[in-house]
Amino acid sequence: MSNDFNPYAAPAMPAGDGPGGRITSVTITPTVVDPGSVLSYAMEIWKANLGLLVGITVVVFAISFGISFVQGVITEIFNSQGQEGLGAIFALVLTLVSFVVQSFVGIGQAQIALKLLRGQPAAFGDLFSGGPLFLPVLGASVIAAIVGSL
Repeated sequence: MSNDFNPYAAPAMPAGDGPGGRITSVTITPTVVDPGSVLSYAMEIWKANLGLLVGITVVVFAISFGISFVQGVITEIFNSQGQEGLGAIFALVLTLVSFVVQSFVGIGQAQIALKLLRGQPAAFGDLFSGGPLFLPVLGASVIAAIVGSL
C-alpha cells in the first residue's frame, strides 16, 4: 500500500480542553476527494486483504443461511402437522434471532473495514468483537426498522 492520503482515516484530534479531556469544539473543513483515488485505495485494500474479506463474507452468509434454513425446516414441520400458528410463532422468533445476530456481526464487519481502510491491523476475530457497541446499534436498528415500516 502507498502512503497516499487516506480519506477514511480517523480525523486527528487536538488534546481535549473540556471536562475529562473531552473535545468541546472541532472545526470541520470540507475536503474535495477525487472518486478515482478513493476507488483505487479501496481496490488496494481489497487486494491486500482478499482472504480476510472473502472469509468474513462467507461466514456472515453461512450464519444467515443457517438461521434461514432452520427456520424454513421447522416452520414446514409445524405446518405439515397442522400447527400453522406454532410455525408462525417459531418463524417470528427465528426472524428476531436473525436480526440480532446480523446486527452483531454487522458491527464486526464495519470494524474490520474501518481498520483496514485506516491502515490498522484487522483479524478474523474482529468479526465477533462488537460487544461494546451492540446495544446502541441494536437500538438504532430497531428504531430504523420501525420508522422504515411507517
